[in-house]
Amino acid sequence: MSVLSSWIPVKGVSRTPTGASASRRPRPLRWTAVALTSTLVMTVAGCSSDEPTPLPATPAAGSPSVIPQQAPDHTGGASDGSALAQEITIGIDPLDGGFNPHLISQDSAFVQALADLVLPGMYVNDELNTDLVESVDFIDPPTPGVAQTVRYELNPAAQWSDGTPITGADFSYLRDSMVSTPGVIGAAGYGQISAIRTSGGGRTVDVDFRRRVADVSGLFDHLLPSHLLRDATDGFTRGLDESIPAAGGRYTVDQVDRQRGIVTLVRNDRFWGSDPARTETLVFREIRSVQQGVQMLRSGQVSYFDLTPAETTFDAFSLLPDTRVSVRQREAALELTMSVTSPILSTAALRREFAALIDRGVVARLATGRSTDLDIPGGVLGEEDPTAFASALARGTSPEDGDAGATGPAGESPSTSPAGPTGPTLEAAIRNRPLRIAADPSDRTATAAANTIVDLLARKEVAAEVVLAPFTEIAGDLLPSGEVDAVVGRRRSTLDPVAVADRFLCPGTVDPSDVTASTANRASDVSSMSSRSRKRPVIRTGNLSGICSRTLDGTLMSVLAGEETLDAVLPELRRVEEREMLTVPLLAETRIIVRGPGIVVPDTDIEEWSGHPERTTSLLSTAAGWTAVEEQ
Repeated sequence: MSVLSSWIPVKGVSRTPTGASASRRPRPLRWTAVALTSTLVMTVAGCSSDEPTPLPATPAAGSPSVIPQQAPDHTGGASDGSALAQEITIGIDPLDGGFNPHLISQDSAFVQALADLVLPGMYVNDELNTDLVESVDFIDPPTPGVAQTVRYELNPAAQWSDGTPITGADFSYLRDSMVSTPGVIGAAGYGQISAIRTSGGGRTVDVDFRRRVADVSGLFDHLLPSHLLRDATDGFTRGLDESIPAAGGRYTVDQVDRQRGIVTLVRNDRFWGSDPARTETLVFREIRSVQQGVQMLRSGQVSYFDLTPAETTFDAFSLLPDTRVSVRQREAALELTMSVTSPILSTAALRREFAALIDRGVVARLATGRSTDLDIPGGVLGEEDPTAFASALARGTSPEDGDAGATGPAGESPSTSPAGPTGPTLEAAIRNRPLRIAADPSDRTATAAANTIVDLLARKEVAAEVVLAPFTEIAGDLLPSGEVDAVVGRRRSTLDPVAVADRFLCPGTVDPSDVTASTANRASDVSSMSSRSRKRPVIRTGNLSGICSRTLDGTLMSVLAGEETLDAVLPELRRVEEREMLTVPLLAETRIIVRGPGIVVPDTDIEEWSGHPERTTSLLSTAAGWTAVEEQ
């Protein structure tokens, strides 16, 4: 269901020991790249069209209540006659941020899995989620100016855990939040939506697009309870900081105890689908050390782990009997993104000079505190050559590639000005102030990486400093205004049309007239940035570098529309990335998965997960179907 918690096996490290393992020497630092194939899902077009009706801001008063269906009994015994436990405890990374799966700053393996278990979405593993939506069809647009219209027929029984129906108001709230909030995931698709209309008590949702989007399967994933967030101050950016207030999935969040590091989910009694959760309670417990995790597995307190590796994580868990340990790579990476509107890094030559000072191996080791299970990407666009970035850095600019560089609002080219041997140097550029690298303090790895880069620059006598701020402020104010020059953060490495368009489409402006009816008065979210950004409404939803080329925009829109394939335009995009030197890939996100005895994961889930690495879900997202056998 999630847009990006995809997993792919790391080459050469598919290891699943089932007992004590032999001693293992530290593995060398690996430089790998992942080539991914995008999948365009075209939905069969329908032929009906209804007269548009106004979109209600909230569920209509007097709407009939939805009576929850009786949940099938899944609490019986296991096939061998033993009793099934009603609680499963899963080990996770420390809880550092909030739980909004749409924000770049909160995009972690656990948050995406939590969203899959708690929040509703249109598709699950590329298949229509018929629990939520009965059909998704392309219908005739209502007017000639609309490029396409998609109709969603919602299941009449679909409801939030507080009994409020799931309606088109939730669609509008998510769309408006995605186009008006800096630092979000998947904004490119939502940005093409011009209107959302509902009928049938909010259960028939017609979505009009100003430009075609061929693959709509990633839209309206992880819907949020708009009736609880719409009127809250900074509801979208802050409303999920401490919990998820209502659920539309198989589980609901019962408790978040940050002091103890525990998130407790309980079966959603109002879930209307035919296949509710099999286990009553899921307990996610943060693991703060390898020793703690091993002891909890040994004692049976925790049966499954999904962790960021430490130096000895793989070896320590591999020693335990009846335990399966594997290393996988999530489709995300830690990156340094340089801003083309920076007063210091305003040219490609200056950005290249800065990038050349960064020892990525040192940054990766010091930011993570480990020297094993490290993978440094070859690039940010699926380059198969693990040395692609280093080669691009050494080659320098390529004038013969043509003009597809960055342009400013008035057509100027701040990032493509000549900067050869006689151009400005980094030493001259920092005379007025230090180079500033931003990071969100809730991301420990990003903060450590930013500090390491500053230390590396200091050794080269380049003045630099770290600026810590919330990611929404970084993307919405500090980068566009030029107050910071670069940002370190996690970005998705998925190669699909929306993810690539997010990186390169020109940053947009927050236009109060360009929001749908249900959130037209939601001033708190549209203007949730600082006062400086309200005066400067150009925000960076996903394009953190700020690069802007109308020619490139046209190419990307053709890909979104399905008129050109992503594979056909990737060479051009890689040339732009190389020539402009926008991003330094620092570290691919690696996960260690541990499954102990006593926990039962359906074979079909494992086969689907292992056999389709391109799918946008992790095995943890299937936990609603897991069971555990009680010890007798």
